Formats: sequence, C-alpha cells, structure tokens
Amino acid sequence: MMRNFKATLLLTLLLQSYTYSETSAQVDHYYAYVACESDDEVHLIHFDSETVTIAQRIPVGEWPSEIEGPHGVTVSPDGNYWFVTMAHGNPYGKIYKYETSTNRIVGQTELGLFPATMELSHSTGLLYAANFNLHGDMLPGTVSIVDPGSMIELTQTTTGIMPHGSRLSPDGLRHYSVSMMDNRLHEIDAVTFELLRSLDLQEALARMSGDTNV
Repeated sequence: MMRNFKATLLLTLLLQSYTYSETSAQVDHYYAYVACESDDEVHLIHFDSETVTIAQRIPVGEWPSEIEGPHGVTVSPDGNYWFVTMAHGNPYGKIYKYETSTNRIVGQTELGLFPATMELSHSTGLLYAANFNLHGDMLPGTVSIVDPGSMIELTQTTTGIMPHGSRLSPDGLRHYSVSMMDNRLHEIDAVTFELLRSLDLQEALARMSGDTNV
C-alpha cells in the first residue's frame, strides 16, 4: 500500500538519461526528484517507456522527531547535484545540497523564514529561493540568493508579503516571484540582485477585463 504523503510539485525533471533511442531524440529512461513534504523524504522516481517506480526514498532533514518540510527541488545544469529547501526551521529554514551519483548530502546553508520554491540560473550559476514566511507576520518577505558551489547565502532581496514561486527568464538574467498576500509579481535583476519592478496583478487583471472600479 502506498503511503499517504503531500508531494510538492516537481520543479525539475532530471538530470541525465541513461538510455537514448537510436532512432529518435526521445529519452527512454529518466529520473525525477520529488519532495514529500509531510514525510521528510525526497523520492527518486524512475520513468521508462512502460513503468514508473520509486527507485529510492531519501531521508532529509536533521530532526528525527520533527517534520521539517522539504519543499522545493532543483538540479544543477550539469546534473551532478540536486538541492532541496527545508521550509521549517528554528526559526529559519535551510537548503541542502546532494550528489546525484550517491544521493548523499554534501552541503547546506541557512536561508530565510520558510524557504519554498527555487530555481538555478544557467547564466549566473546562482540559486534563487523564495522565503514564503508562512507562519510569520504579514510583512514583506525575501528571495535568498545562494552560491551553490560554496553553499553561502549571498544576500536576500525584499519583495512582497508571502513570496512564492521562483522562475527565471530564458536568458537567466531576470528572476520572477509572486507575493500571495499583496497580489504582486516581482522582477529581480539576477546579477545585481536589485528589485527592478513590481506589478499589481489585481490592477492588471482589472485593466485587461475592462473593469474600471478597481
């Protein structure tokens, strides 16, 4: 019987494929990491042309008696490392770095309050993690910028209230997140870490719909 768990939506479908079809560009075998938030596990899922199986259950976190809440997962562009944010902390959450070849932890660093979704820029080589601050005061939150090589948090850029989502532009030079409690989309310069623009999504939706009462 499968265990019940809350699995966060996978940010990255992996990694490196072990077998390729000689007659097409389609991948025959590939893997994905899925964070199981209420189980403090990350599952390595194997896909082939016919089946989907759990190849490995990887325990994550430091507190055996507590739920630390693995949330965001991403993989380095070279496929050698994967990263997971741990949302719950005392009070701050963390990000952990693992080798894909062994699924062993090789680094960690502390982030902000309730780090959630994240993405890695192929242009800057840096990780951008939204600090959701689920249980804190309704104050502007931050996006943590991390050097994944040294596993050092370089800075935090302040955005809006309860930021979530972490996406980069195709060139990897602009970072985007939304703040749930003030309905804003934020653009950060991925190189200078400066907050460039914020869009009021409620006003934008009203303009698009022709509603002049908002």
